[in-house]
Amino acid sequence: ITASSAGVNGSYNAASDVVRSFDIVKPSSTAFFDERRQDPRYEAVKTKFTRKLLSKAALKGLIDLDGDGSITISDAELLFDSDDYDSDGDGMSNFMERAFGGDSLSNDSKTAKPRPIMKKDGKQRLGFLKYNADSNSEGIEYIVERSTDLRTWTTTGVTQVDLNGPGTAGKGMDAGGGMERVLYETSATRNASGGKQFLRVRLRTK
Repeated sequence: ITASSAGVNGSYNAASDVVRSFDIVKPSSTAFFDERRQDPRYEAVKTKFTRKLLSKAALKGLIDLDGDGSITISDAELLFDSDDYDSDGDGMSNFMERAFGGDSLSNDSKTAKPRPIMKKDGKQRLGFLKYNADSNSEGIEYIVERSTDLRTWTTTGVTQVDLNGPGTAGKGMDAGGGMERVLYETSATRNASGGKQFLRVRLRTK
């Protein structure tokens, strides 16, 4: 990026160009954790996480990860930048935060989690943010499933709604940053499915 400023009149000379370079990388697990470490909130959230985890070491299954012969705060710190753990305590693991475009250093589960979209036609709908095909270099799979008893789940009877309208490419709506907003709905109504019907999205990565 180059910023230039011309001289306004005979009393002011043009300023020298200011040039700044940026490296843009595709979203990935590595990029996600690298970006977190540059966030000014990182150390404070990490301290809170490690103290809480260490205080419940036995309950949380904390083990000697650094091989020093004892369970210390260093072992807890090793789990802070881990996909399976919830850094900010909002109920979403770091992997879920990344997959749904959430903030893993702030309690934002209400806005980041998939949300039901209510209409009066009896169908169930679920909307969420996901990586678009071009930015999903990690290969995260978003599997939307339907159930009538919360025990057996299937992808049958679920369709993606086209949010862009006919004649446009893709069904998701661009949300920026390599993400898109998508919407899924059941093909049948709740009454046609025996009075109960549920939707969920399951995540899987390579």
